[in-house]
Amino acid sequence: MPLTGVPRRSLAARAGFVTLLLGLLAGSAPAHAASPRPLGRWHGWLDVGRVDLDEEATQDWGVDREGYLALSVSHGDDGRWYWGVELGHAKKGEATDGETGLIRDFDFGWIDLDQKWAFDLGHGWSADAGLGLAVFYVDGERETILGSGEVFFSSLAGFGLGAQIVVDASWRTGHLLLGAGVRYQWAYDIIDINHSNLRFGAHLGLVF
Repeated sequence: MPLTGVPRRSLAARAGFVTLLLGLLAGSAPAHAASPRPLGRWHGWLDVGRVDLDEEATQDWGVDREGYLALSVSHGDDGRWYWGVELGHAKKGEATDGETGLIRDFDFGWIDLDQKWAFDLGHGWSADAGLGLAVFYVDGERETILGSGEVFFSSLAGFGLGAQIVVDASWRTGHLLLGAGVRYQWAYDIIDINHSNLRFGAHLGLVF
């Protein structure tokens, strides 16, 4: 069972931390405004990390935090403002929800559309920060054992909309990018279940 009994920090508090970090990074941008195209015209990376779901989604799905894989591609003609898209997916084979039902084949996927501002930090380092919108889906199957001992299966699926703030830091050598990022996403499905999440990841990619 993924719930550990250790009190979890509020995702809202973590969002506050991310917002503060966003402001600190953005505040340093003017000092480096003279450096052209810190992330090229095009850049993309493969992101591997952890998604931390809101408690309401955890209660419903039994999944507290799980690893994810995402692919991001961004483009900016002036080398400062970038439009980007991220496709991500997290999966867990088995979990237990708040009603002691067994959840099988949990899937959480998203498509994020972001606009971000990039700036040079010197010595090959750059940072970007921005905002975006998202669509997401959740899917799984609940297995419930009735009082008679009969096993009942019910398919679970849903989708919804979200919005996120994004902060990344990257180191560039030639066309290679290495770095890490964090994003907080406010997300609700069509029946108003809170799927807000915090994602931390490390990325490896290319810049052109």
